[in-house]
Amino acid sequence: MIMRFALIFIFLVLLLTKVALASNSTAIPIAKPGCNDTCGQVRVPYPFGIGPDCYRDSWFEVLCNETLSPPTTLVKKINMEVLNFSYVPEYTSIEFVRVKSPVISKNCSPRETEQRVNLTGSPFFYSETRNKFVAAGCNNRALMAGINPTIVGCESDCINGDTLFGSPGPDKTCNSGTCCETVIPSDLKTFNATFERNEPEGCQLAFLVDQQWFDFSIENSSRLQNTEYVPALLDWSLPPEDYGTSNYSGRLYCSYGYWGNPYLPYGCHDIDECLEDKRRCGDDTCVNKPGHFVCEGSRTWIIALGLGLGFGILCLVVGGWLLYKFLKKRREVKLKEKFFKRSGGFLLQQQMFSHKGSLEKTKIFTSKELD
Repeated sequence: MIMRFALIFIFLVLLLTKVALASNSTAIPIAKPGCNDTCGQVRVPYPFGIGPDCYRDSWFEVLCNETLSPPTTLVKKINMEVLNFSYVPEYTSIEFVRVKSPVISKNCSPRETEQRVNLTGSPFFYSETRNKFVAAGCNNRALMAGINPTIVGCESDCINGDTLFGSPGPDKTCNSGTCCETVIPSDLKTFNATFERNEPEGCQLAFLVDQQWFDFSIENSSRLQNTEYVPALLDWSLPPEDYGTSNYSGRLYCSYGYWGNPYLPYGCHDIDECLEDKRRCGDDTCVNKPGHFVCEGSRTWIIALGLGLGFGILCLVVGGWLLYKFLKKRREVKLKEKFFKRSGGFLLQQQMFSHKGSLEKTKIFTSKELD
């Protein structure tokens, strides 16, 4: 009984060790060695960093306020709170920084906000592909300020006059009533909005917002009347000479077939496609290669062919050896008959059988008996 429990204990220890090693082997570092990569629920990848010598430069310094619950993550120099960092599919690079962007409001009791965003001089800018400009309110004309000579804005009217947002259309976007939206210019580094109606009807809002989040949240638009911030996505660009980027985006990406953090030395790691999908090659054998994989034909027939050839060669060797022994023995018999005849053996036999009386006095010895 004791031996049985001991064996079970050893098995569990080995199993836990294997699981621990497996989990460690799949954990790809995203921060510099020795640096904290987590603030609350937010994972902070390099070139961003928490603490001295953990970020690329002061623009990427991140503050983690753990005195709050939950902890807040702040990009220090632009004073914007981070919601999370998003990644390119397959984790080949960091894509966007999702931040809290202010909602500018007017005639919204009990609050009225005019908070502006100025990213001038920084590597950050609002993503024109993932954000949109939204204005809401009855008879609201909102324009983005400070981006002359371009004029960006939209105008909403009021159907019923009693709601901030009308009912969303079937495509979950602003309808033609109390909400309007428009695209934003590329490389936008500032955000401020002005309202141009002299006689507005109720609360007026204007904000830059993550398009996907807004399309989802517009169904519950009443909560937007009392919010101060909405999520928006910041992009960034680094000088090409800093990292030798050649894709004109100022960004680094892991090569195809690799994943990880390209901003770290040796931060890109090979993707084992065969481990991710056991049936990737169907009945063939998946073989992982650096940066890619290949599908090789099933090796069952190769093994069978090898075994068949080996058995055939063995049979040939054994058969050849037996044939050699048989031919050698037959040759020895022939030689013995030849020597027996040459030495007068047949004549002696005839004499022995013709002289029966002398048969008892004559004896023939074999070669083995003579030896």
